[in-house]
Amino acid sequence: MQQITESQLYQLFIEKLKSHRHDFVQDHHDTMLKKRVRSRTVESIVYDCRNSIKFDQPVVVIELGCSFGFLSFVDLLFGNQKINSWTGYDIDKTSIDIANELKQQLGLKNTSFIHSAVSSIESDKIDTSTNDKLLAMELSYLSSETHESRQVPNTHYKNLPACDIILIDIEGEEVNVDLDAIDFKICVLETNNHKATSMFEHFETSNIKMLKHNIFTNPHGVTKGEFVFFKN
Repeated sequence: MQQITESQLYQLFIEKLKSHRHDFVQDHHDTMLKKRVRSRTVESIVYDCRNSIKFDQPVVVIELGCSFGFLSFVDLLFGNQKINSWTGYDIDKTSIDIANELKQQLGLKNTSFIHSAVSSIESDKIDTSTNDKLLAMELSYLSSETHESRQVPNTHYKNLPACDIILIDIEGEEVNVDLDAIDFKICVLETNNHKATSMFEHFETSNIKMLKHNIFTNPHGVTKGEFVFFKN
C-alpha cells in the first residue's frame, strides 16, 4: 500500500478527475472532496453503533453508488477500523474506471469496483435513460455520456454478497429496497428525495431496527435523510 497524506490524496483525486474530464470544474467539488479526505466513514459508523453491535474481525463493506471510490480509499488509507474488503457498485462507467485506476495506483488489494446498477428489477441489464427505479444510481458529474438509451449491467438486491456494513445512496426514485433480502449487520442509507425519505422515516421490520436517523432540507429545498439500521 502506497504511503500518502490526505493532501496528496486530494490532489490525486483532482488530477485523476481532470484527466478523464477536460471540462471538469474543480471549484464545484473542492469543498466536498476536502471534507471527505478528512472523514473516516466506516470508522465513525462502527463507533456510533458500538453499543448495538461489535466487530471483533475486520469488516466487509459494500457501497451502492460508490462514484469513483473516494470513501473507500480514505478509510483504507487513514482509518483505524480494519477492513477485510470493500466492494463498490455504480452505474457510471467513467467513475468505475477512475476507481480502478486509483486502486492500482494506490496499491490497494482489498477493494473492487463493479459497473452495475442495483435494483429490484429481475434483469441482467437495465436502460438507465428510461428507468428511474435504480438504487445505486450515481448521476455522476464524471460521465461524458448523454442520457440517451444506455444499457448497463444490473444486480438485484438479493444477489449482493453478504457484508458487515452496507452503504446505500438512493439517487433515483427507487423505494422498493428490500433490506430483508440483503445480508448485512449495519445499513447506512441516504435518501435524496421526499418520497424515499418519507418511506424510511418510520421503517422497521421484525429483525431490522433503526438505530438513528436525521432528516433535513438542503439549500435547494430537497428533503434528504440519513438512516442507520441494524439487524438483530
